[in-house]
Amino acid sequence: MYADYEEVCLYHTIGLAARLGLRTSNLKKHEIQLRLTYLASRDAELLSIKTGEETFRWFRKNARSKHVADRLGYYAYVPLPEQKFKVDPNILAYLFDPYTKGSLTEDGSVVIDDVFSWWYIVQDKEEETRQWSIADIVKKEFALYEHHTRTCDYADRDGVLVPMMYSLGQQLMRQDPMYYLAHCFLRPDHEWRLIAYPEPAQHIYPGAWTTRRLDKQVPDLLAPDRGAAMLSGSLSLDDEGPSNCTELLLGMHKSLRNWYDMMEKHGTIKENVLHEVTEPVCNAADRRALNVNWTAAPCKKGAVRLTLPHIPFGNIAEEGEESRSRRLMSPRYMAIREDHHTMEIEGAGTWGEIAAAHRDMLPPPSSADGIYDKETGVPFRFPAATELKSISALSDALVGRCRWDSVWVIQKRDILLGSDAAARYKYLVDWRINATRAFVDSMVTMLDLEQERYGSRSYYKRQSNTIPAQDEEVSEESTDDRENTEDDEPDSDEEGSKEEGGAENGEIIEAEVADPEVANEGNNGD
Repeated sequence: MYADYEEVCLYHTIGLAARLGLRTSNLKKHEIQLRLTYLASRDAELLSIKTGEETFRWFRKNARSKHVADRLGYYAYVPLPEQKFKVDPNILAYLFDPYTKGSLTEDGSVVIDDVFSWWYIVQDKEEETRQWSIADIVKKEFALYEHHTRTCDYADRDGVLVPMMYSLGQQLMRQDPMYYLAHCFLRPDHEWRLIAYPEPAQHIYPGAWTTRRLDKQVPDLLAPDRGAAMLSGSLSLDDEGPSNCTELLLGMHKSLRNWYDMMEKHGTIKENVLHEVTEPVCNAADRRALNVNWTAAPCKKGAVRLTLPHIPFGNIAEEGEESRSRRLMSPRYMAIREDHHTMEIEGAGTWGEIAAAHRDMLPPPSSADGIYDKETGVPFRFPAATELKSISALSDALVGRCRWDSVWVIQKRDILLGSDAAARYKYLVDWRINATRAFVDSMVTMLDLEQERYGSRSYYKRQSNTIPAQDEEVSEESTDDRENTEDDEPDSDEEGSKEEGGAENGEIIEAEVADPEVANEGNNGD
């Protein structure tokens, strides 16, 4: 075939090569003809030839896909490709109840009791009248934000405290490595590049206006690559009962396609809005046909519920003697794609936009479902908002302070998600000790800032409240007249934990983390 090109003049040879995107400068006629011959004999492999390591330089940049060498700039060498990291869920299984994974698969929702139980550990055993826990302080934060929140329809709906998006309790919750491990273990795709998506807290009082709804549009949930693996989280700070808890349509993830067909038949499908799961949308006959029903799902305080986005949910807030208010925080993680820019939910913002929201302590660019831009009524950061001091590189990555490809983050990731159970145990223990110190230190700063910025209208100045410094205690004497009276009474489990000791030397915190050796002994016993 090469002989066929020998009769072609240089002018036409260059013209033919240019049509194929080949470089011709500094090449002799016979060199161009040899490349044309090579391409003609492998015309079905043209795309792979354009990207091959030995042949991609034959082509002009605008005639082929970008190669890593095109982005070297002043760098001399192409780096070796990064090793792909995958989570092995079997390594993490000992940290969670054996039925946890099965419950999520079967019901679409699971409760993990001990992820945040360390928040309720009494931090000072010396002074019984001045004992405190992280949960006690976080409840005071709720009272502070209620004090600074205007009453409006949206704020009253489901008890949403719109300005409470970056309280220190929420920051601590989002950076918790044990909660991160739960997501890596339970997400259907086991994705590890995650970032917390900021959402407001809720304080739901008996008789509050509540709704039943779905976190995403059904067509998105039927497509596996459009956020169907993202878990919704709910952390309860109070013991719940059947009259004041979350309710769920458990098992709906297995009947979602059938439900969508029913909605098409009823004409109840709404485009570009989240579905409120009212009776016309899913009536009693539909539920019987789908073999699902609304189920009350109370949690104990400190428990976290993780739910697939396919499961409709609502809040029960009945009035009565047994009813109590409950405080909820929504720890939700969203997966970051490999380019470290786009997110698993289209329209929910980029990694940079979500990281900027954490940095500036402002609402994210959209709701977590990615359907609409949020008009939250929060035009500026809360003047007393205080950043939780850096606890670890991995915690920083969870709130967008640094990227997941940082060498320091990768080191911590390998400890948490690696096969060395003893190293993981030590990391979790050390993290909780350091987190407690950072939380209390930041809370003292926030207390002073809130009084400075609001003067006589300061919540803490009006309450004459105090928060402990690192070596001080918190007083339980002052109460907030907007909280229920039962919050002022010590909980029975807190009383029982008083004799266990303080967290100053890490004793209690260590006891709350799953020791791999103890877990293995239990497994061997089975």
